[in-house]
Amino acid sequence: MFKVMFLPALILVFILPVTSVQVSTALKFGDDGNSLISLQPNMSPLTDKFTVCLWFKALRGSTSAVIYAYEQGEMYLYDNKGDNNLFGASNYLPSEFITPMREWTHYCGTWSLASRTNRAYINGKLAGFKITASGRRLKTGGTLVLGDYRDPAVHGKSGHHFGGEMYNINFFSKELTGIEVAAISADGLCTEIPEELEQYRAIRWEDLLRLPRRGNVQDIDSGCSDFIGEKETLRLSLNNTQAELQKLQRLFNSTQEELRTVKRNLLSTTEELNSTRIELEETRTKLDNSTLKEAGCTDEMKVVKGRLLLKAEGLNATRIELKGVVLALNETRAELKDTALKWNKTTVELNKTRTELDGTTLKHSGCTKKLNEAQRTFHSKEEELNETKVELKSTALELFEIKAELGDTELELVETKLKNVSETKCALQKGFLTKWDVFYSCDYYNKTFTLRLYKQLQTTWASLTRRLLGMTITENLIEIIKEMDEENSCDEV
Repeated sequence: MFKVMFLPALILVFILPVTSVQVSTALKFGDDGNSLISLQPNMSPLTDKFTVCLWFKALRGSTSAVIYAYEQGEMYLYDNKGDNNLFGASNYLPSEFITPMREWTHYCGTWSLASRTNRAYINGKLAGFKITASGRRLKTGGTLVLGDYRDPAVHGKSGHHFGGEMYNINFFSKELTGIEVAAISADGLCTEIPEELEQYRAIRWEDLLRLPRRGNVQDIDSGCSDFIGEKETLRLSLNNTQAELQKLQRLFNSTQEELRTVKRNLLSTTEELNSTRIELEETRTKLDNSTLKEAGCTDEMKVVKGRLLLKAEGLNATRIELKGVVLALNETRAELKDTALKWNKTTVELNKTRTELDGTTLKHSGCTKKLNEAQRTFHSKEEELNETKVELKSTALELFEIKAELGDTELELVETKLKNVSETKCALQKGFLTKWDVFYSCDYYNKTFTLRLYKQLQTTWASLTRRLLGMTITENLIEIIKEMDEENSCDEV
């Protein structure tokens, strides 16, 4: 029984971390009391829990400038007093958290009906909290104003306009934890929204940038464009690498299925060869015990000869099938080599991508955790690839051994057939066929009279001579051999 090893399909999925779509555009609101963005968003996802986070830069120096407000007193934030208001109740922050002028500051406000706590975070640190009324929920259907306390076109100027700069304000349908808030601002202004929070963004900064504006609201560059561009380039590169790995995975799975088919064919061929070997052994035993003692053996020998011819045809068909199997194995080996080359090429590209990611890590420390995860994934896949190569080499060696053993089996069958011919010559002569009819079979006729054939027949046909060596077995040569053997008969032997 031949053993062929098949490798389990590798699940090569190199997953790129997904982050929110980040844009580098910030907004600057004019100091005229009419510069704002007004909208009526769907606040239903935020009624029981929410978090609002943004970056802002105070420019006016006023103590009553409002960055944003929802339905006026329902929720709003001052830019430098440290005062954030929810449900009409102010949450004053300690003096050490009052934001400086002309510097970017990160603010997050969190709340939920379950906790009944309005928490304020400045630059990722808890700055203060206030307990809200039991059962109080955020109202829906109101107006959200960015850059002022209210819409002056509806209620007149409030005197609380912002007149500063704003970037990346997002409303989440979740009460973020202190760790999650810290992660949003950990790397400064250009920090990306983590993947796990993307599903909770109910109001998104990139959507707000597309809304109509009032007064003098200008697009400005936050300074994150280079960082975002470099991250996007690396993201595309890793996506391309992932697609190539998936393509190689499909090719590997296809090759594995072909190897399974080859194994099944080899097992079937081996069973047929074993069955043929057993039948030949039985036939040889019958020949040894029959024809020399019984005169009426001609009919049985005809049947035996017919079976031998059928087995010879079967062996020829098997030989052709084995050649096809060997060709299939060679093609499979070539495909595996091609797969290995493509895999090596992909490994080089991954190494190049890893180098680029390492360079990015030195510039932006916030990417370090994601890059380490990608590197660990790469090392794991690289080890699996090395193991796959070793197992493929082992499989190739076993297939080579199978091919050699099948060749030996074929030679053994040919020798057995020749031996049967020499041992039954007398029986053939007693019937309608003569021993000379053997030379007319496809195995001898028009073939060279070899030394090996001479040695096989010389033990019973004393009339044979070495002068026949090298001659082609034709009808004329067979007649010559008959004449040389006229003085010898089967009985005399």
